[in-house]
Amino acid sequence: AKKDDALVRRGAVVKAMAVCSQYNFIEMFRPLLIIALDQFYRSNDENVLKELYDTINAADFSTLPRPNAWERKLMRRGVVGKPFGGKALEHMPQKWQHTLFFTLGKQNVQTQVRL
Repeated sequence: AKKDDALVRRGAVVKAMAVCSQYNFIEMFRPLLIIALDQFYRSNDENVLKELYDTINAADFSTLPRPNAWERKLMRRGVVGKPFGGKALEHMPQKWQHTLFFTLGKQNVQTQVRL
């Protein structure tokens, strides 16, 4: 995160945070990361990082819908249709995503999971 500051050399301070997780996809956690980064650099409290780690790794993905084989084929092609008799009658582009909710500190955060 870049914060402009006239009091420091070159006018800005650049800081970064590295996060380890059991998941190979972390883009969906971006809102959590931004909130945690702001909280951590304001308070400099390591408990913010611990809470972020616990929140990410406690994520429950059991509510995610599981596309069937036909839907997976259509998703790979970027086309989603209504299966009827083995054929897709209407091809309608659709974003395949599911909403998950997290609580980080006192903030409720909503994120999108791409299927």
